[in-house]
This record gives sequence, C-alpha cells and structure tokens, in this order.
Amino acid sequence: ASFLQLGFLSWAFYASQPYLLELLESDAIWVVGIVAAAIALSTIVGNQVVSVAARRCGQRTTLLLAAGALQTGAAIVLGVAGSFWVALPALLLVTTGLGVTSPVRQAYLHQLVPSEQRATVVSFDSMVSGAGGVGAQVGLGALGEARSVGSAFVVGGLATAGAIPLFAAVRRFGGRADEIADSRGGVESSCPHGLPAVATVNAVAVDRAERPIAART
Repeated sequence: ASFLQLGFLSWAFYASQPYLLELLESDAIWVVGIVAAAIALSTIVGNQVVSVAARRCGQRTTLLLAAGALQTGAAIVLGVAGSFWVALPALLLVTTGLGVTSPVRQAYLHQLVPSEQRATVVSFDSMVSGAGGVGAQVGLGALGEARSVGSAFVVGGLATAGAIPLFAAVRRFGGRADEIADSRGGVESSCPHGLPAVATVNAVAVDRAERPIAART
C-alpha cells in the first residue's frame, strides 16, 4: 500500500505546483509558497482527524480504508479539474488523507511486528515507499509530458485505489494490532489513538533505585 500511496504523493507534491499555476493562468511564485504551506497544514489536520475519528471507530483499518478512498477520489478530481479553485481543495484532501494514513499505518506495523524484527520491517517499508516514489516520478512524469499532467493525476489516483483492497485484506485478519488503544499513555498528542497500546514508559523513582547501592556502600 505504501508503494502505491506514497509513491504517487512523492510525484504529486512537485507536479501539483506548476499544474496549479497553469490552471490559475499565473506565474506568481508566491502562490506556490501558499500552496506548500497549505499542504503542510492539511497533513496536520489529518493527524487531528485521527484523534477525533478514533473515538468513533475501534479499528485502525477503518481509518485506513476511509482515508484511502478519500485520497483516490480526490486525486482523480484533481486531474480532471479545469479550475484552480477546484483543484486546490482536491489536492488538500489528498494530503489530509496522508496525515491520516501515515501515523495509523506506522502504529499498526509497530503493534503487529515483534520488537526483535520491528526495525527490519519498518526499514523495508521505508525502502518500498522510496521505490514507489522513484517509479511514480519516472512513470507519471513521462505520462505527464506525453499527454498532460492532469492525465497523470488521474492515472496516479486510479493506481492508489490498489491500496484499498490491501487494507480490506488486512482488516479481515483482525487481531489486537487493528484495535485502537483506549489509553493515551497520559500524554496528549496530535494523534494519540494512532499509537500502539504499549506507548507508555515504566519509570522507577531515582531515590528508590539508589537505595540498594547506598546500602551496599
């Protein structure tokens, strides 16, 4: 799923800037800066959506399926939009979906994989995402040059739809990794319910820990 979703998004971030300027029929660079800032804010909004939505659903895959469908639909709208004011909200919906899927997917992996293999699996997941980014930038970039950038957004959006049946297959496994933890570990964060159930720290008071040492001396 990360190969498809993050691969498309790595291309879309850069391709969307000249595409939006073309739709706006302007070469004002400051517009690109505003769009980049809006993208960053939209991912933060996606993180907050995790916190709110998690109170109403008990499974991580529910959030992944909803966000995946949102990203696919918004990416297609972005490609067929003939107006800047339609394309920009569609782009922000795509990146809001990223703000939902990224923390939830990482939390699922951390909860599912034993600690002994966790670093290897997370590194492999990152490598797969990077490979998707390379493939998407080459393939969609060539398509955008041969046809149009809008066509590349449509094709890329359709490709991300491949993540939805993968999330559905994961959902059928169920298990504790798919359950959203009720505990926040005593810490308020931007996406507490996306964290694994073991996101706490066991601590021992310093003075109590030092007593046996002092007694031996």
